[in-house]
Amino acid sequence: DIFFAGQITGVEGYAESAASGLLAGLNALRALDGRTPLSPPPSTMTGALMSYISTGGGGAKAKASFQPMNANFGLLPDPGVKKKRERREAQVKRALEDFESWRKDSLAT
Repeated sequence: DIFFAGQITGVEGYAESAASGLLAGLNALRALDGRTPLSPPPSTMTGALMSYISTGGGGAKAKASFQPMNANFGLLPDPGVKKKRERREAQVKRALEDFESWRKDSLAT
């Protein structure tokens, strides 16, 4: 019954805090309507940040040394492309596609 957002959750930065606030607000509204909470796919930056903070940064061992996190490409799944520029482009393309699919499927319900 409590929704947290911003730095208290483990994200750092204005954009990251705003994104967590938007997600908390969306999920608070969904809770009032009796619907289940949502989180964007981990292939999107917001989804990757939420995954990072909800798993303690990568599992049981990482929880002991958890550090707040800014948005960065290292949080996104590796698309298997070697060259940095092409890898970033592939990550962005996948994130946009996955977010749009999630938005259509999840937010409509």
